[in-house]
Amino acid sequence: MILNAKQIYVLDDEPGVRQSIEAILLSEGYQVKSFAKGEELIHYLDQTTYTAPSVALVDLRLPDMSGVTVMGKIKEKSPETEVIILTGNPDLSSAVDSVNTRAYAYLIKPYNMDQIKNILEKILEKQRLVKENKELTEKLKSWNEKLEEEVHRRTVALNESYLKLQRLYEIRTQFITIISHELRTPSTSLMGFSDTLRDGWTSLSKEKIDKYLKIISQEAGRLVHLLNEIFEISRIQEGKLELNLAPVEMRSYLRQLIDDYRNNYPEFSFALQEKGEAIHLPVDAHYLKVALHHIFLNAMKYSLEKNTIVILLEAMANKFFLTIEDEGPGIIPELQEKVFEPFFRMMDDVNRKTPGAGLGLSIARGIIERMQGTVTIVPKRTGGKGCSVVVQLPLSSHG
Repeated sequence: MILNAKQIYVLDDEPGVRQSIEAILLSEGYQVKSFAKGEELIHYLDQTTYTAPSVALVDLRLPDMSGVTVMGKIKEKSPETEVIILTGNPDLSSAVDSVNTRAYAYLIKPYNMDQIKNILEKILEKQRLVKENKELTEKLKSWNEKLEEEVHRRTVALNESYLKLQRLYEIRTQFITIISHELRTPSTSLMGFSDTLRDGWTSLSKEKIDKYLKIISQEAGRLVHLLNEIFEISRIQEGKLELNLAPVEMRSYLRQLIDDYRNNYPEFSFALQEKGEAIHLPVDAHYLKVALHHIFLNAMKYSLEKNTIVILLEAMANKFFLTIEDEGPGIIPELQEKVFEPFFRMMDDVNRKTPGAGLGLSIARGIIERMQGTVTIVPKRTGGKGCSVVVQLPLSSHG
């Protein structure tokens, strides 16, 4: 309970004593509330208008009860209120009782008002210091809590930054390792066959010259393909991939795409399964083709010749689903998200024999996500071994 620094109670059954103390305290600027009986003061403590006094001057011997009893009631209601016990008949027992119930002072009649005023000043100074200390403690607690919150926030942010830097360092290391290898191989071939053609152009047969030129063209194409992949993944990760969305009828779009794959990769079988009616989607036709190309290349890489790659096309619940299933060895659950990370390549026989930087699926997911879609690996709907990649796109643009 908050103390009223100017409020003082005076409890004394002698009217003359009570009135003289009240008059002097009022002249000093205090607000005084006087009581003749202990019961009156105790009853007042229970009033709704009660405000805790800073000091109570209580006569030890009252007609209805002991002043020590009244002091206990005051302390029970307002522990911060200081009580000065007044008595005209001092004895050791009453002094001990006063001390035990935490009386601030024990004064003997006749009173010296200068002494009382001096004690009041000390009490008010003490209460002022206690109040200031309490306020400072609360402020310090509040500041400490805010500091802890800020330290925690900064620690979390620092930890996140550290993890990001660690991941960037890992990606950088992977990038240098993979790209240096992927660049070195075609570069070596280009230099080797170029030198061979330069030094032996007049002595080489036309068949060998054509063969070497074909290799140079293939290796140069491989370099261009690698550089394009690096360029695409950097634009995706930096949020700089610009799309031109326009309505595309997906059935005819995919039929044409599958026909191109059948012509370009006759060693595989492509089966397109369609459900429902025409489906129009707001997509970037060029970049969707790039994304699907990476998914198809991955499916073909892990499929044997004459294997069938199944493409399932359907729309439901305001979403378009394109599922691409192969008959390869499949991807274990622990790596089904890992394969979408840049530069990640599974350590298997297929990847050891096939050049690549591990960017294809990462580029595919980045493009599809820019179109508000998702790319995931799920169990095959057609059953059997292999991998099933699901491309999900919204039937309407989200802006």
